[in-house]
Amino acid sequence: MRRKISRLRRLLHLPWRRRRLLVEAVFALALAWVVIHTLPYRWLARMFRQPVRRLEIQGEARVYRIEEVRWAVDAATKGLPWRMVCFPRALAAWWMLRRRDVAAALYCGAATTLGRGLHTHVWLQDGAYGVVGAKEAQGFTLLARYSGVDK
Repeated sequence: MRRKISRLRRLLHLPWRRRRLLVEAVFALALAWVVIHTLPYRWLARMFRQPVRRLEIQGEARVYRIEEVRWAVDAATKGLPWRMVCFPRALAAWWMLRRRDVAAALYCGAATTLGRGLHTHVWLQDGAYGVVGAKEAQGFTLLARYSGVDK
């Protein structure tokens, strides 16, 4: 109970911009979980292939937005009452970044390990810059990459 009160106090002391970002991340995570569990993957893949319609931002503003979204998704994930795995986290961050004119690439990979067998991982990167789940992606064989940029 004390931990929940402590979290609530920290939330109330956040600047309004951060609180709004955190609320957006909670909704994006919940929506991502529902979408992943209800829609066929081929529909998701079609969505991932949609190009960005506006001009992307560059430079420091881009890095700042990526850092903001990373913070919000990580903070929201820690505060949720259910366990949030890589796919909804990456999807939520992907949506949030696209809203901010950043088209990060979504990666899907698979790996086999002793004792665990075949398992998959989804992560989000902007070039060499890991957004969500990139640290855990080492050792996974790339199965798909969705960039959202026309080439």
